[in-house]
Amino acid sequence: MPKFKFLVVFSIIFSSLFLSCVSGPKLTELSGDINVDLSAAEIYSVNPTTVLPGTMMYIAGSGFGDIPGVINIGGIDVTTFLEWTDDVIWFRAPEGLTPDSEVQVGYEIAESFITPAPEGSITVKWILDAGKFQADANEKFTKYGLEVAPVWMAPLYIKGEWSKSAETYGLKDAGWDGGSRQNMLNVAGTDIWMSEAIFTPEAMDTFDNMAMKFAFEDGDNETRNLSPYESDIACMLKKEWAAAIGASGDPITRMSEENTLFDADSRSITIEFPLKK
Repeated sequence: MPKFKFLVVFSIIFSSLFLSCVSGPKLTELSGDINVDLSAAEIYSVNPTTVLPGTMMYIAGSGFGDIPGVINIGGIDVTTFLEWTDDVIWFRAPEGLTPDSEVQVGYEIAESFITPAPEGSITVKWILDAGKFQADANEKFTKYGLEVAPVWMAPLYIKGEWSKSAETYGLKDAGWDGGSRQNMLNVAGTDIWMSEAIFTPEAMDTFDNMAMKFAFEDGDNETRNLSPYESDIACMLKKEWAAAIGASGDPITRMSEENTLFDADSRSITIEFPLKK
């Protein structure tokens, strides 16, 4: 299959899952005010572009202000938000979306369109307790030859890749440090960060049950003694996670019903660290 098709499929499937389908931290909600002026808003990107009702989504940009307003997706007003800052808005996809729904903030309309996910998709969630891993890193940094313990810097991202026939597809094609990294949401009042994904039936067929490698990155773009691709603490997390599940190199998981973490009732996979005993 041509490489570009893998990239298109990846952009579709790396989307957020229906939150109520899986267990996880409870997210707070903020109410928007229709009177908030959003005329200065600029949209840089929208993720994901394939969603279910309730899917966690975010709009990255600028000029959103610090007070939640009201945005519009496919002609439907969104008035409740998971996070609202001047440069990112997190919210859940509304019900009733149709293919090629526009995303609008103020007068700005995003270049990307939103499409409902098909039936049979598998929902996936990554949950990282950065606070617990920070404590672990504070004890293990000398094991990696570091003189001081590295510290997480917000924001956090997740990135992944699939390999087949000696070729690599996914985020690594844009470079581990490329703009294809997916934002993670910090659960208010905690050190927990989340990212969600939907794997469509087409994606599962395309990748044919291949294992997906994944890793994390944070806001530290300079402290890279262990790897040129991620910060020291993110590299430590990658290695510790891989060791915990018996993988060599990067941690891996399979996005299919054959995954041992797959829950048939919710058609979901929850991947979290530290691992549950």
